[in-house]
Amino acid sequence: MSSAGLIEMTIVDKPMSRLQWYRLTALGEALRAQLRKKREKTS
Repeated sequence: MSSAGLIEMTIVDKPMSRLQWYRLTALGEALRAQLRKKREKTS
């Protein structure tokens, strides 16, 4: 997912940090919105 540009690390300088989190990029947010719309249509 990260190689697709959908998620990014919150602490880029320390990838092994125990405090590391991941968040959606703008592209990831757009994909999530698109999938939600698709799911709503099928429900």
